[in-house]
Amino acid sequence: MSFRFKTAAAVAVGTFNIYIVQPNWLAQIGILDENTRVKIESDFTRPGFRFSVPNDPIQWNVRPDRLVLEATDIGTDCGGPLAKVLRTLRWTPLTGVGANFEYEADWELLSRLRCKLPDCPAPKGFEEGQKTWHAAFARGSEVFNFQVSANPKPKGADKKKVVTLSLNVHTEISQEKEQTKASELAQLACRQFIQHGKDAVLIAQDLVGIELH
Repeated sequence: MSFRFKTAAAVAVGTFNIYIVQPNWLAQIGILDENTRVKIESDFTRPGFRFSVPNDPIQWNVRPDRLVLEATDIGTDCGGPLAKVLRTLRWTPLTGVGANFEYEADWELLSRLRCKLPDCPAPKGFEEGQKTWHAAFARGSEVFNFQVSANPKPKGADKKKVVTLSLNVHTEISQEKEQTKASELAQLACRQFIQHGKDAVLIAQDLVGIELH
């Protein structure tokens, strides 16, 4: 019994022009192939859009306050294309870059975790809700965050109760006053996406005492 990989995402937080970061422009800077068909989804409750390319594991989420590249295939480098975007838009105001990885396990694994979730009985008149355990460790400008979440309510179409393990590596760049320097730091963090994931997995396995696959 182990934690199973679900999703990964590279995130750049800043101020973006959603009319620039579009499929045609990404083709012009060499990230997408020209004349590639894309599937675009819009959210009418807020500005921005999502799009994906056939046979490409990465899905793009373009918002005025962030760019998110997501994948459900383990080992996909979501940070590489994001680094190319930031290099081209090196004057874009940025505050941080994150590498996110989510894992999931069966509910029965909860009792085997090395990190114990708080045992708090629900107050009278309330149902038991989600419990979480969180730890963070700093390494220079990087902060590694680990969170285990357990919700007794069934999740998904199969109505299974699951335990979620979230790994996040946040690189803080908001303190860098020089804009191009901040962009360089953000690009470097994006290029380290795969290594950040490997480092986070090794730490997480030691924290929870369970293997991640």
